[in-house]
Amino acid sequence: MIERREIIAPNGTLDLLIDEERLLELSIDGVAEQLVGIPTTKLLCYTGVGVSDGRFVGKAVCRITIPTGVLVDLARKILEHVEANKQQISAAMIAYDNLIVPQSPLESREQQTKS
Repeated sequence: MIERREIIAPNGTLDLLIDEERLLELSIDGVAEQLVGIPTTKLLCYTGVGVSDGRFVGKAVCRITIPTGVLVDLARKILEHVEANKQQISAAMIAYDNLIVPQSPLESREQQTKS
């Protein structure tokens, strides 16, 4: 069954058709490379595989090509949401880093917020 959602955007209204049975859903742990350009940006996304020889190992799962203006607008919306909910998001991110990805290649957010 196809669901229709009306999306209100700055440049007009979008009728979005969603076929859940055919919708591609990818889970990623991070973005390994960003090639920002005009008119598009390319993002190489990965998922964590584990640790080998003391180094974090990730596997590339997709490359996303997105109009740079759309990416900037998305980043702006994410930052607005984070600012409005920063205490809850900060607590959730610290808990995630400490419990789910203890072997993260990056310094944990908890350590960053203490310094």
